Amino acid sequence: QRRTKLSVKTDDFRARYWSYLFDNLHRAVDEIYYTCEADESVIECQEVIMTLEVCRRDFESLIDRFKMQREYERNEEGRPTHLAWEVRKSPTKHPTLNTFSSYVTQQRQREDQNDEKHVQQKH
Repeated sequence: QRRTKLSVKTDDFRARYWSYLFDNLHRAVDEIYYTCEADESVIECQEVIMTLEVCRRDFESLIDRFKMQREYERNEEGRPTHLAWEVRKSPTKHPTLNTFSSYVTQQRQREDQNDEKHVQQKH
């Protein structure tokens, strides 16, 4: 019975942890969406799409790896002596920096355009 209680606690923790992760994911996507909408930023929208497509491919590759591992474990005959697969590299650091730098660049361009308009209006 002690093992069952531990198992239930572990399952409860995992469920809460997954809920926490997905809540954060949805919150981040919502914030990015609203920021793109407020800034009317096509460039950032495109960058978000590219990032999400990379993430989708990473998760599809992960599923394929799970299938390959299960097949490997089931098939005792004809198993290769060595097995390797690619490990995912985190794509999130560079796009975030690119997004921020392009955001700053866009803000500066808008400010420059506004300054030019004000100068033209005075003359």
